Amino acid sequence: GVWWRKTEDVGPFPSMRGAATSKATTVVALYRALPLSEVDCEACYHLPADPNIPFHYAGTHCPCLEKHQVQDPRPALTMPVPEDLASRTQVARLYFHVMKATVLNTVYKDSPAMQDGSALPDFESRLTMVGHRRLDNTQHLLQTIISEGVQGDFIETGTWRGGSAMFATSVLSAYGQLGKRWVWLADSFKGIPEVKPDQFPDDAVHQGAETLQAHEHNSAAGVVQSFERLGLLPGGSGAVSRHDGPVRILEGYFNETLTKAENQAHFGQRRLSLIRLDGDTYESTIQGLNALYKHLSVGGFVVVDDYMDWVGARKAAQDFRRQHGITSPIVPVFHDKVRFNEHSKGETPRGVWWRKTEEVA
Repeated sequence: GVWWRKTEDVGPFPSMRGAATSKATTVVALYRALPLSEVDCEACYHLPADPNIPFHYAGTHCPCLEKHQVQDPRPALTMPVPEDLASRTQVARLYFHVMKATVLNTVYKDSPAMQDGSALPDFESRLTMVGHRRLDNTQHLLQTIISEGVQGDFIETGTWRGGSAMFATSVLSAYGQLGKRWVWLADSFKGIPEVKPDQFPDDAVHQGAETLQAHEHNSAAGVVQSFERLGLLPGGSGAVSRHDGPVRILEGYFNETLTKAENQAHFGQRRLSLIRLDGDTYESTIQGLNALYKHLSVGGFVVVDDYMDWVGARKAAQDFRRQHGITSPIVPVFHDKVRFNEHSKGETPRGVWWRKTEEVA
């Protein structure tokens, strides 16, 4: 189909006699009236191959537009996000709600336990294990960062299938921040490293975790593909998006990737505004804090997702805070109390966060 916008009133329409003026004749006349592009747009996979026909590339990637070979004829229908994020538009709220339902796969099926991530996930369809409430927490922290102008990128260490980072990307994109801020995803994509109980006794409970079923449905390529399917990266960007775009994937164990000189240089130059640690063990949590906290801007946030679930993660956070004299309050993320009894009342914390209030030694 085609469309045009009425810019002025016109005179009376000529009378139309009989059935000679068929729909086909009318369509042909309309197409002839459209200005044709001098650029060959057949490289695009959409039809018809003319970027001057509105919606020819709507919602997809058109190389002709990207290279500025043709003028974008689409009318500007987007509205700037209000500076006061508390009065953000209903459209943004609905978009964030749909994104949460998408990465949690709750569009067609749901359960109370999915609110706090206490239910075992559907490994073939869900993109995150964190649950709805901790996605809410990510949204609120990012909105605070944007509203207050806290410098830096978002990073998640232990991203599994990337759903939590995809939601963070959607928030940054909705507020015009993606590109200005990068999204980093760090994961081995083969589970946690083999635990070292002699060095980290609290991690003994995780022995054999590298064989869990969750790792069978996980890969860096799969994460990139999910980003593309959700429109968060141009389709077909593939490996380029891992290293050259605003979404960066660090594949490998944390002691290999987070400490790499190139990545440390990026973190130091760009800074971080939100660090989301989800590595389960003492070793993974302390490695993340040691490598990243020094690059966190004052006013930024740290989230320790496993603080209430695994004693190793909790002790790592406590040891790090004690070592560096951090006294900023630890704030729990509360959830409906469904972990052990879906019919009980009250709330239970899952995951915690604190705000960096000063630089540390």
